[in-house]
Amino acid sequence: MADNEEKVQEEASTTEEQEVPKKGKLGGLPLKIIAIVLLSSISLVGGLVAAVGIGGVGDILTGSAEETLHKEETKEEHAEEEHPTSYSIMNMEEFIVNITGRTLQGRVTTRFMKVKLSIVYDEEHGEKIKDRKLFIRDSFQDYMRQLSEKDLEGSYGLLSLKSELLKRAKAIAGTKGPQEILIGDLVIQ
Repeated sequence: MADNEEKVQEEASTTEEQEVPKKGKLGGLPLKIIAIVLLSSISLVGGLVAAVGIGGVGDILTGSAEETLHKEETKEEHAEEEHPTSYSIMNMEEFIVNITGRTLQGRVTTRFMKVKLSIVYDEEHGEKIKDRKLFIRDSFQDYMRQLSEKDLEGSYGLLSLKSELLKRAKAIAGTKGPQEILIGDLVIQ
């Protein structure tokens, strides 16, 4: 009888040992899934708060975000109706500057660049831009004298030239009045 009791106890302990690892494995898997879902939710909420702010999250949850957006669009429409933006063009005198180039043999040489420019600006800032015209011209010449032929190659070269000149015009004018630089003629000799 003692042998039978020992066998039953061995079988019971063997069964318990086999069941315990199964429970541990099954119990750990749902915990991992819950942890991943919880971390994902926290990340989503954090990203949403970072994107639209706490007030924006509240608006989204209450449904008032669309009303706020509609009010802002209406304000913008009325502002445009009250103050329509009109643009003017200021033609600059012709620029003739030296730029560096390379010959076919690779020697550094000097080339002449002749440029005819115009500045498109909004009329609200027109007086300030007209008053600063000589300073803008000086800034343009200083920049263009530093260029080389390679800087002006292709459409990227022209876009780069226009954006740099526009940046300088805005800085000299002290406003965001200058809107665009137009290149009428560009000749490199």
